[in-house]
Amino acid sequence: MKKSTMNREMAEVLRRIRRSTKVLPIASSTPRASEARLAEMTEPMLTAANLPVPLLNQYRWFVRELARMYRTLYGRELEFVLSKSLEKWQSFGLEPNTLQFLASTTYLKLQAQATSKAR
Repeated sequence: MKKSTMNREMAEVLRRIRRSTKVLPIASSTPRASEARLAEMTEPMLTAANLPVPLLNQYRWFVRELARMYRTLYGRELEFVLSKSLEKWQSFGLEPNTLQFLASTTYLKLQAQATSKAR
């Protein structure tokens, strides 16, 4: 398998995650609620892409995995698991830039929500 490089935005998100000492606000959610929250963020993008249903479902499973990671991990552990997850889903044939876009966008949105609530 050819290993792809991280795009600039994803590399920056991984750096932020590595330095983070706080859990995301999704951590206090139930598994179902956290999955629904990320699905709400990503479903419009995924359905607009007009992907075949089997491929669309693979991206949805990736988003569910993101929800589990964001809910249970933070800091260096989240950075490591997220990078391995990106590699795993890429090996299943998903497009690396799309995976990185979904991961970085959802993380940044959750972080922004946490920041706005803290103010």
